[in-house]
Amino acid sequence: MLAVVGTAGHVDHGKSALLHALTGSHPSHLPQEFSRGMTIDLGFASLSTAEDDEIGMIDVPGHERFLRNMVSSLWGLDLVLFVVAADEGWAALTQEHLRVVNALGLKHIMVAINKCDLANEQQIQRIEEQILQKFLDQTDTLPDIWRVSCKTGDGIDDLRRAIIQQVRQIPESKPLSASPHLYIDRVFSINGIGTTVTGTLRGGGIKLGDVLTLYPSGQSVKVKSLHSYHSAREQVEPHRRIALSFRQLKKQSVARGDCLTTHTADVSNSSEWIVQLRPEFSEMKKQCVLEVAIGTTHTQARCYLLGDGTLARLLLSKALPAFWGQWMLLMSPGGSHLIGAG
Repeated sequence: MLAVVGTAGHVDHGKSALLHALTGSHPSHLPQEFSRGMTIDLGFASLSTAEDDEIGMIDVPGHERFLRNMVSSLWGLDLVLFVVAADEGWAALTQEHLRVVNALGLKHIMVAINKCDLANEQQIQRIEEQILQKFLDQTDTLPDIWRVSCKTGDGIDDLRRAIIQQVRQIPESKPLSASPHLYIDRVFSINGIGTTVTGTLRGGGIKLGDVLTLYPSGQSVKVKSLHSYHSAREQVEPHRRIALSFRQLKKQSVARGDCLTTHTADVSNSSEWIVQLRPEFSEMKKQCVLEVAIGTTHTQARCYLLGDGTLARLLLSKALPAFWGQWMLLMSPGGSHLIGAG
């Protein structure tokens, strides 16, 4: 089974430590993350089994200043793993992350109560009840809850088995396009290989030598190398975290948020959108300036509500690649609070 799992939860509730315990590798990659003990950007790890399950794991920052980075992880997820610390319980960013996940229509969710070594049975039971009530109020669902401690290792094996079992049971979802498509979340250069990008692949597969189109520039690029979960591949299938390098692509010609797909994919590249809003998430005024988040990118936009407010016209500060029917989030300027979705 191929799947991608992402964390959610408040800052310092142990998301990175939990992925480290589950996979054996630490998801952080920035030196300042290790020095500050806080996730700033997206982190990555993977989990494999003898039965050929390959599960990508995305770690997200829990601080409100980095909420837009958290949002960037969500577009390609199959499962969300909420992490709540037993010594603190449900917190402000836990609530905001749940609003974001729910606004994007993500339904496959598990919850891990971490740091159970720091709380007694009565405290943990109270937090479990709190979690169930929050999910019931916000999503009308009751998630499975697992108790773990990254420090002692208690519950880690059970949670790992539960994640594997859960992803095996997730029904195939309809992709945005049958063509392979990937929103880029990292760009870097490797000596001898060249410009390399990473992202979560959806839709269809990619193989060496394929020619893809990079949006918004419209540039054609040829796949020079493929990697997935620390292994070189000749081809990769969707529901994977992958890294691709390209011939004759300059690093300054590609950026986080760009979309890789085929020239036949039903993708548009526009700075003016008409969007259908989810009324239960709308906190917008008739006219306002906000931040649009879609795929792995974001930009400012001026919003004009139309008619009864179920539709809006968005004038974006720059053109963004998007697919018909794709979910997007509307955030307060600065990206620290969800104010709408559509």
